[in-house]
Amino acid sequence: MRAGRYLEIDNNTAIDLFTGDGQFGNIEVFSGGDLTLDNQSRLSAQTGGSGSAGDVVVQATGSIVMRGMSQIDSSSFANTRQPGLFGNAGNVRLQASHILLDQKSKITTVVSVPQGQGGNVIVEGRSLLLRNGSRISSRADIDERLGGSNGGNIFINADVIAAVASENSDIDASAVDGRGGSVDLTTQGLFGIVFRPAPTDRSDITVNSRFGTDGTVTINGLVVDPSQGLVELPAQPVDASRLIARGCGTAGTAIALSQREFVVSGWGGLPAAPGDLQGSGAIAANWADPGSPGYSANRPLRPSNPAQTLPSPTPLTEAQGWIRNDSGQVRLVAEVPMAAGSQIASVACASGGPDSPESHSE
Repeated sequence: MRAGRYLEIDNNTAIDLFTGDGQFGNIEVFSGGDLTLDNQSRLSAQTGGSGSAGDVVVQATGSIVMRGMSQIDSSSFANTRQPGLFGNAGNVRLQASHILLDQKSKITTVVSVPQGQGGNVIVEGRSLLLRNGSRISSRADIDERLGGSNGGNIFINADVIAAVASENSDIDASAVDGRGGSVDLTTQGLFGIVFRPAPTDRSDITVNSRFGTDGTVTINGLVVDPSQGLVELPAQPVDASRLIARGCGTAGTAIALSQREFVVSGWGGLPAAPGDLQGSGAIAANWADPGSPGYSANRPLRPSNPAQTLPSPTPLTEAQGWIRNDSGQVRLVAEVPMAAGSQIASVACASGGPDSPESHSE
């Protein structure tokens, strides 16, 4: 089947190729642009006997989009579980610029006969995105230990392989009684999907076998450059003295004298303690109205609270003696007058109060 610019397979459309014990045939689909499979549409090559299923080859120069439980598969199955059946699954090959599997769509090869061999799944493109429970698988799916059907192989070559980790989108090459298949990924970026020894409800890469030997997983192209993100340092060490300004000298120059001060002024400053909040030093002021009385644009600014000069405190002086004034009151004095006829009172501990007899210095 060939299409020019766009090919859409929709509404549960099925293109099936079935063979029995004879020669198998292939399904080939090519689109010169994009190709879409939607609403449970499928491309399927199957065998129901000892013959091998055919191959399914899908190519598009644009994108391949699979949605709504669409399917591309090549399968080998039998109506009876008779030992000795060895029909093999065929191969599925997808090639496009971008490939999207969404809403439980799947690309798969399945072998469900004893001693059969799973087919190969080959996906090539610039990007591969798995969403919402989608799957790429090559499984040996027989559930009875009648032979040893082996899982197939999955080869994916894309610059980016991505899935959402929580959406249970898988890459699976598992088996039941035979050997698990192999998964070979060649990519520069692998996101959201990781290898696990057994399937989980997250996005997995699995190659396990329930009763046989597990398969292998190989990831090529993920090369980590240890020097990425490093900055090359200069070969010569930096002279720290060349980075220091010479504004502050030690010879008592005017520059040094003018730069050796630390001043904290204004309403701000440092808090009194580390735990205290820093208060705002701003003072709210109303806007001046040019039409208000007393407003003058040329009036010089003056502080609202001019600085006040506090009087110096009077120093305390030790008393040196006492005298009686004209009113008869006794007063302590710092200096004893030496004028003639003055009466000087001694400051001895035996001196009395104002009512005590006077004592004169000799």
